[in-house]
This record gives sequence, C-alpha cells and structure tokens, in this order.
Amino acid sequence: MPLRCEACAAPYHANDVSLALKLAKCHACDAVFDLEEREGAVPTRASREPPPELPVPGGFDVEETGERTRISWSWFRMEYVFVGAWGLALDVFSTLLLVKGLSAKYPPEPGALAFLCVLLAGGVGLTYCALTGFLNTTTVDVRSDRLVIRHGPLPWPGNQDLPRHSLKQLHGRENARRPLFAWHGRGWDLNALDASGRELTLLSRLEEQAQVRFLEQVLETRLGSGTRYLPAPPVSRAS
Repeated sequence: MPLRCEACAAPYHANDVSLALKLAKCHACDAVFDLEEREGAVPTRASREPPPELPVPGGFDVEETGERTRISWSWFRMEYVFVGAWGLALDVFSTLLLVKGLSAKYPPEPGALAFLCVLLAGGVGLTYCALTGFLNTTTVDVRSDRLVIRHGPLPWPGNQDLPRHSLKQLHGRENARRPLFAWHGRGWDLNALDASGRELTLLSRLEEQAQVRFLEQVLETRLGSGTRYLPAPPVSRAS
C-alpha cells in the first residue's frame, strides 16, 4: 500500500521522501510529514552515498578548510551599468529642476514639487541598486553547526545566521521573477525547511540552476552529521 499525504491523500513520490531525515514533503500540497511518527512506514537503508561532486559554477569563489566551506560571488553584471546611468540621469535632471524651481521668483506648484521629489527618489534608488551591483558580493559560510549568509558591503536584505538544528531539508525552486535587473531568463531560489516544517528562502533569484545545485550539495555535505548525506528533493519549477 503506497504511503499517502495526511493533508491531501496524494501518494508520495520517491523524490518526496527523505529516508535519512525521516521526512516527506508532499509534491501536491507541500505538507511535511514526519515519518518517525509511523514506525515501519518507510523502509530504511544502512547508508546513502552522496552523488558525484558537481563542478564549481562560473563566478563562484570557493575556500575549503577542515572546519568550513566559504562560497562567494560578485553581483556585477553589465545590466548595472545601464541602471546606474539611468539613475544618475534622473538624479541630475530632477535636482537641477528642483534647484531652479525653488530659486525662482515664483516657486512651482506643490504638485510639481512632489513629482520632482518622486523622480529624485527614484533616481537615488536606482543609483543605490547600481552601486550594490558594482560593489556587493554574497558570501555563504557553512560549517558543521552553522550556516551564515551575508550580502555586502552595502546593506541589503537577506542576511541569515542559522544554527544547524534549525534546518531539516534543502531544495531549489525556479522563481518566476528574474534576477534583479537581469533582462533575460528566470531566477532560482534556494529554500530550506526548518525544524517546524516551515519553508525559508535562504538565497533568492540566483541566475542559473547549476548554482542552486552546487550550493545544495555543499550545504548538505557540510551540515550533515559525520559522513551521513542529507538528501533533498530535486530542483523543481514553480507552477
């Protein structure tokens, strides 16, 4: 008799079940099921061998020591040059008009001033995003007991500092939104299930599927206990 999801009664696929973690995630409704609660529900294996080591994606810098693995990559793409040019143009244009209007004998109407302020704010935002593209890198520092993700040096949301026990399973998913300011393709997210079964986004809008798979493999190997490999569902496409 096939094992079925308790939430929607859909039968589990082979890729839905993690024998090492004794967890199952339904492909139909994303509900997480603890297999330890049903003794004998899923057969066990004495061991599980890791897959072949994946090549390092282009642009990734990997530092490996006995205690940790550090992966970093730059944000820079040519798109940021055009974004910076647009932002600078808006900054200069809106600033000149504001100075001219405020110094005139008859200042412009409040609505016109508000519009110029919105233009200036948009230009500043684009300029800041362009600067992050030129200067920022993402660093993933993974140890046997901790995962740390940092974006910098310019502040940007998405920093993470997670203990090993808070993560149960990793998986990648295609994101319908493309990477920031990329003019082609879709992005990829690296997600994780926490101890309560809630899904967390660790890294978002990565440019290539190979990047997600490589990060999955490194994190799973480092965060595993001893030589035990933590399996994860294959990278899936968002519906």
